[in-house]
Amino acid sequence: MNATLFQPDDLPAGLPGEVKQLLGRIKPEPLALRNQRKALLLQLESQRLAATGALREVLSTLHAVLQAMASHLGAQVESQQGFDRALKRYAKESIPARPLPPVVLECMGYLRDRVEAMGLGEVLERVSGAAPRTP
Repeated sequence: MNATLFQPDDLPAGLPGEVKQLLGRIKPEPLALRNQRKALLLQLESQRLAATGALREVLSTLHAVLQAMASHLGAQVESQQGFDRALKRYAKESIPARPLPPVVLECMGYLRDRVEAMGLGEVLERVSGAAPRTP
């Protein structure tokens, strides 16, 4: 039997069928990824304390995104939007351009792996394909 994060009886009756179908396919985060997230949170916290300015904001908001994933519902939209704003600020203020610390790239890899492991890779591809491209 394939374990899923949400059981049909746990879902509100008024949800559209396609939402119920999607939620019924989401798998729990594997233990290895949970452990990786915990290790990344520790790295982010220690590096955040030593960082200043826009880099500190990037590390803090990425920490908030990963911290929110400890719940079953995953990251809050506000955390994701905050991370996006922090990255834009960092890019603008980092002249000449400074690369982000390796822990940020490790977190991006973790997020990609988490999406795939939880059975959401296909959904992400569809959403990415349907999203309008910004110039």
